[in-house]
Amino acid sequence: MSEVGQFRRANSGVAAKIAIDHWRREGQPMWVELEAVPSAMRSLRSNGPTPEETAIKYQRSQRVAKRLDRLPKAQRLGIELRMKGLHYRAIAAVLGFSLSTASELLSNAVECLRIAANG
Repeated sequence: MSEVGQFRRANSGVAAKIAIDHWRREGQPMWVELEAVPSAMRSLRSNGPTPEETAIKYQRSQRVAKRLDRLPKAQRLGIELRMKGLHYRAIAAVLGFSLSTASELLSNAVECLRIAANG
């Protein structure tokens, strides 16, 4: 960087600090209109979920967890086995049910959880 560039950078920092000190002494608020600077607004936006979205997701998962706890033991075990990646045929064998019974059992369990999720 050239001497002029360094001088400008150093002086702009000093000037900003002098202005801030002046506003503090005068008791004048320092407000910056962010809406007037679209690039500033874009840089402040989060790409993550809003607090409301996070709360809704948490409440939804709580409803599903409570409903999962209230499922009959066979349905709860069937859901757990399915979540571990077992296929319906293997789940039917573990539970001691026919394939169609195990399929119906899981279908009913998933529907109960879907209703709980949608509140």
